[in-house]
Amino acid sequence: MARPDAHLLVGFERLDGAELVSRRFSQARRDTWRYPAHEQQLPDLGAGHAWRIDLSSPRPFHPERLLDHIETLADGPFRSRGCFWVPTRPQDALEWSGAGGQLSIGAYSTWGRRTPRTRLIFTGTGAPPAGLEGAFERLLLAPEEALLRRRSWDVLEDGLEPWLGDIHDLA
Repeated sequence: MARPDAHLLVGFERLDGAELVSRRFSQARRDTWRYPAHEQQLPDLGAGHAWRIDLSSPRPFHPERLLDHIETLADGPFRSRGCFWVPTRPQDALEWSGAGGQLSIGAYSTWGRRTPRTRLIFTGTGAPPAGLEGAFERLLLAPEEALLRRRSWDVLEDGLEPWLGDIHDLA
């Protein structure tokens, strides 16, 4: 599950002092790998036993469907990470991080000048679970819902407050 160019150390007894203080850590590289808000091309996994499914859309998740069916994307023996947005919080870039059926979602930053997108990357071993692509598509706003004017999504609550906090950008 590590970045392909990450230095892996098996056993802390092999760590020497010079390596420990070498300052090889790069927060920018870590964030690019951990938070795939842009269309970064992921390296090929090769012919091993691991699989990866990269799902991406410019459309947001529908807040109610996300709450009602989040387990369709979160429950399974795999690692998932990514970013998403909801139309009730159009400025908020939201983070998704899951592993083995446990999921954490939260506010990461604002989109700023970046174009909002929903992108989830699933990685696991064995056979990939069936239906991830369909579940992802069902949680997104349908094209006709996405055409609704912004004011139709101006609400005081969207049900995501326990994880994302209060909605702040009401007109």
